[in-house]
Amino acid sequence: MGVHSPFLVTCDNFRNVNVSNLNTLFTGNAPQQPTKIVPPLQKLQSRSMGLFPDKEHELPGVAVGSVEGRVGICHFKQEHRNMNFSFKCHRQETRQGIQIYAVNTIDFHPKHGTFATGGADGSIVCWDKVNRQ
Repeated sequence: MGVHSPFLVTCDNFRNVNVSNLNTLFTGNAPQQPTKIVPPLQKLQSRSMGLFPDKEHELPGVAVGSVEGRVGICHFKQEHRNMNFSFKCHRQETRQGIQIYAVNTIDFHPKHGTFATGGADGSIVCWDKVNRQ
């Protein structure tokens, strides 16, 4: 879950990313449906998410980490959807093969668009969303 006023962003049990406007979420007698529903970014359960900032102080998108050791970057605006991508992370090679760890946390720098992920392997890794590395 993440908040970027006036938006609340959550992941549901179907792996969708739901964007709700807090100003209209509880109008009337019942909670309103999300303003936007983004289809699943991952094949397996979402574990963490982080909202990335932009210069216009809008809500441009989200990074979603999963139990499969992947992070998906999703832009909400239709014209930026071609910039969506995902990558593998928090993996270690062992004699038995590759050990995959969940991405437990994601947090963005408020100005630069870089972010860090924390994995179940106990490591913290910094990434650059723009340069995809």
